[in-house]
Amino acid sequence: MDSWIGATKHQLLLKWGTPAVTTSDGNGGEIIKFEKLKRAYLQTMGGYITVVHNYSFYVGEDNMIYHWKYDRNQRQGM
Repeated sequence: MDSWIGATKHQLLLKWGTPAVTTSDGNGGEIIKFEKLKRAYLQTMGGYITVVHNYSFYVGEDNMIYHWKYDRNQRQGM
């Protein structure tokens, strides 16, 4: 993910596609968020688990990425 620092917003969108959400960074730039869902069946739990991977890219007024953040949420069931 560090390799995205200094890349352009255009390069990011070409590689990642349409973001889930775009919001202001509060300083003239924006935060571009992507979600990737991964689902797996866990026999020990007797059901599916879904993990939502959240990737946020912070883009300055110059359209250059200056920061990124990653987190994930896990939920059971469909």
